Amino acid sequence: DAVNQVLLNLTLNSVQSINGEGRITVRLKNESRRGRRLVRVEVEDNGKGIDTDPEKLFEPFYTTKTSGSGLGLAICKRLVERHQGWFEVESEKGRGTVMKFYLPADQN
Repeated sequence: DAVNQVLLNLTLNSVQSINGEGRITVRLKNESRRGRRLVRVEVEDNGKGIDTDPEKLFEPFYTTKTSGSGLGLAICKRLVERHQGWFEVESEKGRGTVMKFYLPADQN
């Protein structure tokens, strides 16, 4: 299932970011934007944060890790967009990251 794949990837990224010490929080919330009912899914960590342009994170083969393919977030973005959703990223170097994705609430 696409949502499970996205959650798994975001959670694994957070685990790597906190490096064994820290906190990861997953939140689900129903909300409305522009007359649409949505589900917002957040994966938040208090890890090292990201100091690059958030849009670059979703480019294929772009990675901030010493090892990795750079495909994980690109695939996540494609899966979310396939379901008419989108991503938002909030991050502060040294304080952590919140990865949010939105999906229509009325989809199966």
